[in-house]
Amino acid sequence: MIKSITMKNVGSYKEETTLVVKTPITLIYGNNGAGKTLLSNYLLDIANEKYKDCSINGLENTDNILVYNQKFIEDNFYEDKQQGIFTISKENKEINDKINELEKYLYTKQRENTEILKNEENLRNELNEKESKLKELIYKFKQNYANDKHNIFKDFFTGKHSKDDFYNFIINFKKIDDTSSIEELKAQLTNLKDYKEIDIIKIEEISKLFDTFNDIEQNNIFNDIIVGSSDTTFSKIINQLNNSDWVEKGYKEYMPISDDTCPFCQQKINTRDLTAKIEKYFNKDYIKKKNILIQLQKQYESNYQALNQYISNLYTNTYIEKIETNYSQEIKNIYYEIQKVIEDNINIINSKLANMSSQVTLTSSIEVASNLIQLLNSMNEKIKEHNIKVNNVNNEKEKIKNKFFNICRNQYDTEITIYISEKEKIKNELDIIKNNQINNEKAIEEYEEQLKEYRASTKNPFKSLNNINNLLQEMGILNFKLKEVEKNFYKIIRHNEDTEIFISLSEGEKMIISFLYFIERCQGIINDDEINKHNKLIVIDDPISSLSFEHIFTIASTIKHIIIEPLILSNTIYENQLLILTHNLYFFHEFYFLDRNNKNFLDKINSYRIFKNNNLNSKFEKINKDDILNDYQSLWKILKDYKKGTCSAIIIPNTMRNILEYFSAFIHNKAYIKIIEKNKNKIFNQTFCRYINRKSHSDKYNISFNQEFCPDVFMKNFEQLFKEWGFEEHYNAMMGIKNNKN
Repeated sequence: MIKSITMKNVGSYKEETTLVVKTPITLIYGNNGAGKTLLSNYLLDIANEKYKDCSINGLENTDNILVYNQKFIEDNFYEDKQQGIFTISKENKEINDKINELEKYLYTKQRENTEILKNEENLRNELNEKESKLKELIYKFKQNYANDKHNIFKDFFTGKHSKDDFYNFIINFKKIDDTSSIEELKAQLTNLKDYKEIDIIKIEEISKLFDTFNDIEQNNIFNDIIVGSSDTTFSKIINQLNNSDWVEKGYKEYMPISDDTCPFCQQKINTRDLTAKIEKYFNKDYIKKKNILIQLQKQYESNYQALNQYISNLYTNTYIEKIETNYSQEIKNIYYEIQKVIEDNINIINSKLANMSSQVTLTSSIEVASNLIQLLNSMNEKIKEHNIKVNNVNNEKEKIKNKFFNICRNQYDTEITIYISEKEKIKNELDIIKNNQINNEKAIEEYEEQLKEYRASTKNPFKSLNNINNLLQEMGILNFKLKEVEKNFYKIIRHNEDTEIFISLSEGEKMIISFLYFIERCQGIINDDEINKHNKLIVIDDPISSLSFEHIFTIASTIKHIIIEPLILSNTIYENQLLILTHNLYFFHEFYFLDRNNKNFLDKINSYRIFKNNNLNSKFEKINKDDILNDYQSLWKILKDYKKGTCSAIIIPNTMRNILEYFSAFIHNKAYIKIIEKNKNKIFNQTFCRYINRKSHSDKYNISFNQEFCPDVFMKNFEQLFKEWGFEEHYNAMMGIKNNKN
């Protein structure tokens, strides 16, 4: 088990510094340029002369160190044959020869399929081009006549607005035997325009309404002498008064409140006796006949209201309103006579009710009404004739429309016939191509199935390939995979295209593939001589640089499940160790969360930081997991380290600028820029602004700028800026300065 690593006299490790690695897992955090890669390169190439002053305490065999860093990627990806990926044993030679043969067949079929698809696309493009030209040609006909200044044929194009609609209509139009010209059709259509193309609604029947009038007018009750009972002393007096209605009203309305006073003569009477005699006069027969009269009165008036509404509706009929306006006055004259008869009858009915003993006769309205009924029947006949004419006009228009489009169809008949013939020819060719494609794809499927079977019968090398491809899928990377390139060697392909792809991979993709390959090596299944996977030091240097954020967790989880869990849970006598170096704080903290429920986990992990001191010497410093919380806090820690003398001055300007940008973005307040401008002649001068920007960006001038300016002055500028900005408490909190205001 390795106990410690000492770096000395190489690169930025000018002075001796030691990293203690007694635990199974060691996490090392450091900014870019701090010395992480130099450490991993040493562990990758310990025998190199330039590392002669470096040493490892507890190392038994240098072959037991597996290092993943940029050098590992270069060694495994930038050779013509990627060394050490897969080997194929002699006993698999026959299988591999068969695989190579099948792949040649498969390649040929795939090329054939590509040509088939290309030919199919060309034929379809050719057909589409021919159809497009024919569409343009036919559409000119519509443009000529749909936009005609007289618009005589405009209605014919209803429902055929678009170019495609009109094209499909003409292509499918069945020709008719007709030789009419456009001018002839124009003349025929103009003649038909004289007809008013309106379907008029028939006038409703009215005779039933007048039948009801007639039934009431002929009722015998109006000739009846309706009187009360003669068996009373008052009957003769009431009959002489000839106004039984007046007596009845006085009896009903005033007798109950008369208080022994006669409501008619105002003399003192016996109210009970008078009431009994009057009630005897107005007997049941009298009341019954009166109710019949009242009912007839209501029905007659109700019929009259219905007749008025009917006449009102009659004037909204299209025939009267727009076509035969002379009928309007004739209807008015007849209806005036009808109204006079009906209103007189209403008055007569009212007089009968007022004097029930009178005999009255109602005037019959049927004679006058018959004139109206006859007129309306005449109008209905003319409406019927008109509608027949309209239907005939529509039929004639339809014939003209067919003749019109027949002209269009005949005009382009040659072009349409040629197109239909070519379309049929191309369709037949496409059918042949489709059959070839089906057969080819079937052959490809068979070759692929055979390849799959042969590959399944080989030994371990294919297991590694499948593992990597499966891991790529699990990580959500579907746009590329690994495939055999020649005997014993494989390459990366994308989208099933047999092309060299590595040079076109992004840095992140290279990182993922190389890291998955490294994981396979850590499991000892790449080469036969690496079966023993114990007593190893596994070094992983920033496997997530150049990766998008979502892959950071995936990489961390992969390390956890394949490497960390076996390290923690293993009960064997072998002791493996893992050294992880990173500049990414999220990745750094992720390992603490991966096993946060494992009580023994924290005992098996240590954290260190690599940093450069004031003399630009790289140093190791043991830290706790909470010492570095996030990127923003780490920036403030750099300033605090500088004050302690444990940090190089060269990174102070970049740190200040990053803090200002982080904080201003978080609080949505960039007032610090205005403060610097406002006080450019004071302490916040142009020199401070130049300092944090010059030392944060590339500049080929003033190379010795850092040696000529002391950061202490600008540290004071930086503190004063937060005070002017109104965030002095935040500055003090981040720098660990106690607030003495209280």
